[in-house]
Formats: sequence, structure tokens, C-alpha cells
Amino acid sequence: MLRRTVLAAATLSLVVPASALADVAPTVSATTFVLSGHGWGHGIGMAQYGAYGYAQHGWGYKQIVGHYFRGTTLGQARPTTLRVLLAEKQKSVAIGSTSAFKVRDGVGALHTVNLLSVPVGTGLRVGVDGQPFRTTLPGPLTFLPAGAPLTIAGRAYRGNLQVVAAGKVVSVIDRVGLEAYVRGVVASEMPHDWAPEALKAQAVATRSYGLAVRHTTGPFDLYGDTRSQVYGGIAAETPESDAAVAATARQIVLYQGKVATTFFYSSSGGQTAAIQDVWNSPPIPYLASEADPYDTISPYHDWGPLVFTAPTVAKKLKVTGPVLDLQAQSTGSQRVSSVGIVTPGGMEQSVGGSTVRTALGLRSTWFTVGTLSLTRPTPNLLYGSGLTLTGMARGVTAPVLESKVGSAAWQQVQALAPSADGSFSLSLQPSVITFYRITAGKTSGATLRVPVASVVTLSPAAAGLAGAVTPAQPDAPVELQQLTGTTWTVVASGVTGADGSFSFAQPAAGSYRARVVTGRGFVPGLSEPLTVG
Repeated sequence: MLRRTVLAAATLSLVVPASALADVAPTVSATTFVLSGHGWGHGIGMAQYGAYGYAQHGWGYKQIVGHYFRGTTLGQARPTTLRVLLAEKQKSVAIGSTSAFKVRDGVGALHTVNLLSVPVGTGLRVGVDGQPFRTTLPGPLTFLPAGAPLTIAGRAYRGNLQVVAAGKVVSVIDRVGLEAYVRGVVASEMPHDWAPEALKAQAVATRSYGLAVRHTTGPFDLYGDTRSQVYGGIAAETPESDAAVAATARQIVLYQGKVATTFFYSSSGGQTAAIQDVWNSPPIPYLASEADPYDTISPYHDWGPLVFTAPTVAKKLKVTGPVLDLQAQSTGSQRVSSVGIVTPGGMEQSVGGSTVRTALGLRSTWFTVGTLSLTRPTPNLLYGSGLTLTGMARGVTAPVLESKVGSAAWQQVQALAPSADGSFSLSLQPSVITFYRITAGKTSGATLRVPVASVVTLSPAAAGLAGAVTPAQPDAPVELQQLTGTTWTVVASGVTGADGSFSFAQPAAGSYRARVVTGRGFVPGLSEPLTVG
């Protein structure tokens, strides 16, 4: 049965710029990056899990320290007071104690604080000396314990607490002895129930690092957090960590007579990093790459796979345009020094390994990049035609191409055998809209949609124009579009007959095409343009 339609010269229902087709990219890609790695932390100096492993194998703390910091010796630190920043840029802080305490103002006058907890804001107004009102004292203010430690926001610290006002905010600095400081750090940085020799190694590294990196010319020497070392005060102290501090009292690591910068971190992944392989630093002899065989006890010895889509990588690395590939360059310490980012047109830019680690939230710069990518030509695939699907499966094991149609389950198409650079090419002939992806183990890549269009023909007929859609679909909407300038405009519409055919009355002279929306697993089909006249 043939269903004829008539020209609809009235309202136009669709406007499509013909020039839009020329602006479409030549290919469409679906790319996923799979990152796996080893260790947690920057990798320079002492790996804490590795130190724990050495202690479990009978090593003493001196051997452990000597292994991670080659060529160093142990020496004795002089009695030292450190200034540790506990709070910064606060509108107000609460200083307290469980017993009466005092405050020394900025000109040296000593006052007795009226209450066991006092708020101190930028005005440095404190109730002192039994006065019924709060007195503005010249700053900075140094609060002195008397019989019990001082607290800030209820957390107790050894030493004196200094409150400094600057503009509309105040900061709190703990003036504390070196050994008391180390007591507050060791169990904050390493589990207190680890082997005693590991805790001793941590105590020596903590003491040395604090002395090596302190800024004696500024308002404070050290941060109380990961910007220096995590300092938890009295609440962080434990019998085990205190015993390690006492057993190594005042011991520090020296290199050529100077305090060594004893970096430490969680897990090396099996090999520590040379400092120049991670940071923009000249080589330092005692911060070289070392084997770390007992790091295997770490739950972070191996990590991943972590899966990132190409748009996610582009956003996090602030790259303009699609990311087609990531190419990691590694150092002798196995750490990634830089990552080349490949974008369309072969353009490549380089990003430092540490930058990639931070942006993507990786545990370390010891990582590898696997790429799962599928690419197809942009034009819709015509029903009955073949397709060349290209892609990349690099840095993964046993990649497999899978497909699915509609809501059906994924099915294996075939195992992939990429070339040496990871590339592959396949000839496929999907009969309807089909989705493809690459899987490798439990990792699945991004999905690539292959749109399949019905084949639509349009030709002159005795009474006008006639056409058909293949595969045949009855009652499918049909539009006749005329090219006006650079725009395709709907001038007539109808539906297909039982055999998929359709016809239109004779139109005026011009260029025409037919568009059929069959659905049922197909994208709309378009005929080739036909010139009438």
C-alpha cells in the first residue's frame, strides 16, 4: 500500500542548517584511563610501613634510620624550644586549664587569669587580677600554666600558649620544648601499637625533621599539621610512643655535621624515591632511592585500578578540548616525572607527575596509565553497511570488546590483540544502534554508541516524488525537506506504507531530501539530496 502526502506550504516544523554537517568532527571517541600504582606518599626518605617491616625482622632503630638516610650519623640535639602554630586566622580562641593560670602581656607584666577558661579575640580583652571587667592587654599574650597544662578549645598542650592578634583574626602558638613536641607527634604520625624499634625510628626522624625545617625568622617555627608534622599535643601521647621518645632522647640525624631533613611518609611501594625524581630539587646523597622489601605489609603497597573518563581527566587537569591519550614518563625511582597529554590534531602538553597525583587524588607518583579507547567515524552507519572501529588497549591485561543493544546485557564480541603500541582495528556490521566498550578484568571502559540509520531513497515519480525506507517500517513519520539557502526546511510530511514506501506530490523546483524516523533501534534516516526542476 502506498500512502501519498501533500505539500504543506504553511508552518515550517524543522529548521536544520546544512552547514552544520560540515562542522562535525571526523571521528567520535570514548576514552577511559585506568591508573594503578604503588605506595602512599611522596616516597622520599623513610617509609613508615617499611620501617615497621624492618622492625618485625629484627632491625634496630639505628639500622632502620641508617638504611633510609644513607651516609648519615646520629648526634645529640641541644635543648630547644619550638614555636608550633596551633590555630590561625580565628575570630576568637578559648584558652583554659583545670587549674588557675597566668598571662604575660606584651610589655612583660604578669597577670592572674580570673577564670579557668577565657575567650580571647582580636581586642585581647581578658578578665585578670580579680577585676570585675575584662581588661585590654597589650599583645602578644603568653598564657602560662600553673599546675596543669593549658588547653585550646579543650585540647591540652604542654608549654606556653601565645595568642597573637593581626587585623581581625588571632593565632595561637605553642612554645614547647623539643622533647615534649616529639611526644605529641610520634603517635600522631605512626600507630602507637607498632613495633618499638619502628616507633624509635619515627621519634628520631620526627625530632630531626622538626629541627631541619623550622623557620626561626618568622612568627612561628612549625605548623601543627601536615604542612610540617601532625602535632596532637597531650591527647596524642601514649605509653608506647613516649617510651620510644625517651629511649632516643635528643637523638637526631646528621649529615656532614648538619641536621638532615628526614622526610617520612606512609608507604614506598617497594622502593623509595630520590628527591630529584619527585621534586624540583638537586640530588641529596642521603635522600637517594633505596630498596624497601618489607613495605609489602602495607595495605597501600599496591593500589588501583582507578578509572577516569577522558572528560574527567580534562576537567581535573584543566585541559582544553578532548583528551585522547596520557603518556607517562618515569624516572629511575619508578616515579612519574611527567605526563604527556595528547589532544586532537596530535597536540601534546606536559604536566608534572606530582601535579597529576594531586589533581586526580592518587596515593603516589609511582603509577602506570592504561588506556581503553574506541573511535568511530562521525557519520551515522547506514543499515547493511560495515564499520571500521579503531581503538587503544594499552597498559591493561586481556582486553575484550563487548557490545549490547538497548537494555540487553553486555555480550563479548571478541578478545582483542592490540599491536605493540596498544592500537587495534576491527571490521564490524551492527544491524541496529549498538553500544561498544572494552573491558579488562573488572575494569570497563567508556561506552561508544554506534548509531545505525535506516536507508532512505528518494527519486522522481510519475506524479511527484517517491521513496522507501529499508528495513521496511510501516507508519513511520516522513518529512520532505527543501534546501533554502543553507537551511533544510520541512515542506511536507506523511507516513510510510506497509512496505516502507512513501510519496509526495510534485514540488516546485529546488533541492529536496526525505527524512524518516523509524525508531525500533534506528536513528532517523536521510536520503541523498534530489534536485527537482
